[in-house]
Amino acid sequence: MSLTVRLFLGFFMLLNLSVFADAHSGCPGAMVGGPYRKLVSNTGYRKVEGNITLPNATLLDFDGDGKPDDVGYIHFGGSAWNSAHTAHTEIDAGLKLEFIPGNAQSYKWRPFIAVSGTGEVALPNKPFIDPGTAVTLRVFVDSTADGYVKIQLVYNGITWTSEPIAAPYWTNAGTYQQLKRVNSLGQRFPGNKGSSIETARWTNLMLGNPTTLGQWTAAKTATVCTQPSGTADPSPFVVDVLVNASYYDETITINTANW
Repeated sequence: MSLTVRLFLGFFMLLNLSVFADAHSGCPGAMVGGPYRKLVSNTGYRKVEGNITLPNATLLDFDGDGKPDDVGYIHFGGSAWNSAHTAHTEIDAGLKLEFIPGNAQSYKWRPFIAVSGTGEVALPNKPFIDPGTAVTLRVFVDSTADGYVKIQLVYNGITWTSEPIAAPYWTNAGTYQQLKRVNSLGQRFPGNKGSSIETARWTNLMLGNPTTLGQWTAAKTATVCTQPSGTADPSPFVVDVLVNASYYDETITINTANW
């Protein structure tokens, strides 16, 4: 299925249901912002990475105002707290679908990072990556300085790494931080039907502490959240998750036509 978007030329809006959603909170009582699948790790990690083939999507403009109403996201992130647990910094860092000016049907995946209290941070020279591309995504604390994180992409023989991004309380020790992995469909109008993110399979999902890097397993997991969930998610599911091998190998499809 090709990337299909009913949108007008020249507009893009950041829509991310999970930006600044506290990783400690787990699964909220009600879905806010759109459907998603999220894993949250235990504390003690400084790095998360995984392999994914970037999916195609169908993204619709519901109100006809020329702005995208649904946007796809695939990302890591998490929360880091101070030792008193009275303040924290949340980050989201990964890939989102962006409009390519000059072509009304063209969308590609591009890296982004957002920091609570700051918002989305400018990333110079960020690449455009086609759906269908196999990517290794990494987010980690800068090994040379606590309080800074980086995002790295490896694809088609290319390695792209961001500059260090300020993220207070994030440390290489990871004592007070939890990491997360999210697939989401951000919606301006939650509950609208029709948009979808095609099947996306994560493999080799890994968590790293200061000395080791190992598979993200159930034993390393604090929270698993799928929204909508329970009776709010009918069959066929809006968020369909196939756990192939613990949490390090999952296949996720989001299809709001199933609402």
